[in-house]
Amino acid sequence: MCWEPQCTCILDLVFAWKCPRGWITAGHGDCYKFVTSEKKSWQQAEATCKDLGGYLATLETLNDIYWMKGYRAHHSILQEETWIGGYKRNNVWYWMNDDLGLGAPITHFDWINGMNPYKVEDPLCLQLAGSTGFVSNNPQAWFKWDDLTCSVLRPFICEYDALS
Repeated sequence: MCWEPQCTCILDLVFAWKCPRGWITAGHGDCYKFVTSEKKSWQQAEATCKDLGGYLATLETLNDIYWMKGYRAHHSILQEETWIGGYKRNNVWYWMNDDLGLGAPITHFDWINGMNPYKVEDPLCLQLAGSTGFVSNNPQAWFKWDDLTCSVLRPFICEYDALS
């Protein structure tokens, strides 16, 4: 048992050692850092995440997708459109989550209804819609995926693998 003032609950004791300071644990081995204080292009955001020891967030499972939606829905500062680590090359969507820049093909999707993720336009990068901006009048689209030209400036979400 911890008697130090910084030990506030058992959950902190279990997960605090896994994530770097300033990162949020998702409870399934992933840590996230929500960078809302600065907006960057997708490439600049990826470079910043690497400098922080991680990479742009990859939502590779349905649990990842649902956790992220729930977390963002309950934190008003996270309502803007936000970069995550997906990109399209040769009409195939990949996660950018390795040092080689190859990434794994995306297998679970959560696109905004009616959005065409296979437009001819290349390259495109993956953003999470917020609850403001272009989807503010469509709650069914909140926190779903949308593609966008990679040079647009957005806040971003970094990921760090606590279990690796």
